[in-house]
This record gives sequence, structure tokens and C-alpha cells, in this order.
Amino acid sequence: PDQYTSYLLDQLKSTDSVSIYPAQIQTELSLNETGSTNTINYQVPFVPADTGFLKLPTLRVQYFDPESGKIVTRQHSLGRVLAIPIWLIWFSIVLLISIGTLLMRRLYNQARNYWASMGYYRAALLKINEASSAQEFRLALTEIACGEFWQPNLTVETWYELWQRRYRANPGLHKCLNVLQGSLYGRSKESLDELRQLLRQICHQRMPLLRFTR
Repeated sequence: PDQYTSYLLDQLKSTDSVSIYPAQIQTELSLNETGSTNTINYQVPFVPADTGFLKLPTLRVQYFDPESGKIVTRQHSLGRVLAIPIWLIWFSIVLLISIGTLLMRRLYNQARNYWASMGYYRAALLKINEASSAQEFRLALTEIACGEFWQPNLTVETWYELWQRRYRANPGLHKCLNVLQGSLYGRSKESLDELRQLLRQICHQRMPLLRFTR
């Protein structure tokens, strides 16, 4: 009701932590089927005088309740606000932008490395599937080494040591690579089918998307 307006506004007083300014009044007239409605909006500007969480005033209003025959008091807390200095806001924005830029750059580099690695693994898998000689299996190992960003000209034994150190290879891999080593130097003519299976597993485990590509 109109009689409470000045009573409520008088309760909005400045404190040591909050400076409250005179209300700005806006009147709105709306028309409807029942006639016209006049609405008055009171906007009370305030400026924090300190930083941190600041408590705003609690509004109280009293009125006579004809049903109970008593004076009823209602209270409404305006709550708290968080006051942050402008320099801290700008510092936070700059910091978030910097962190976001670094994260995006890191994600971009990781994605680029992944796709580059996947290209080498795709070439390795193609060589593994089509390999019919020890030399072709050796080339597949070179492609896998490039996919891991190792030196491409690793010996078979060094390749295994690096793989074992990073991924803990299948127990049968060392034996198969020894067979490959013997085949490369003409000391063995054993089948390399088991090595083919193990290298396929390696490619699929390191690059799961290879399962969905040809």
C-alpha cells in the first residue's frame, strides 16, 4: 500500500559498509479490460564502501490485522552482496583468458600429435597386414616408433626396451621380436604370424579409432 512506501524507504540508510542513495522513481501506466493500472517502481542505488560479503538492511513493516485484532510485524532481509574491487575483476578476467588460452593451445597440440601419431599407426597397420617378409615387419616397427615420436632408426632390441619401459609389453612380444631379429639376419625361418597378431593388438590398443577406419 502507498502508506508503507515512505516508511520502507526511510529504513534504507547508509552504513559503514554500504552507501545508499535516494530512490529513483518510475511510473508505469498500463491499460487492461478492467481499466487502467498505475505502477510505481522504486529503484534504490547503493555502492559498497568495503570489499567482501556485505549485509544489506532488513526491511520491517507493521500493519493491523483485522482478523486477529493485533499489530502484525513482517520482516524481509535483503540478503548479502559480494563486493569485489574492479581491479580484481579485470585481473580475474585476464587470468581466466590466459589459462583458457594455454589450455586450448595444449588441447590443440595434443589433438595434433594424436592425429599425427594415428597417421603413423595407420601406415604401420597397413604394413603389418600386408607384410610377407621380415623386412616389411621391420618397417612396421619403424612406423610405430615414429607414432611414438621415437627415433625411426632404432634396433629391434632398443624398440622393445622402449616399449616395455612405457607400456609393459605382452610377454610373448619379446620372443616374437627375437624371431624377427633372427629372420632379418637369416638365422631363423620361423613363422611371424604371432608377431603379426601382437603388432595388430598394439596398434588397436594405442589408437582405438583404427578399429573404425580402413
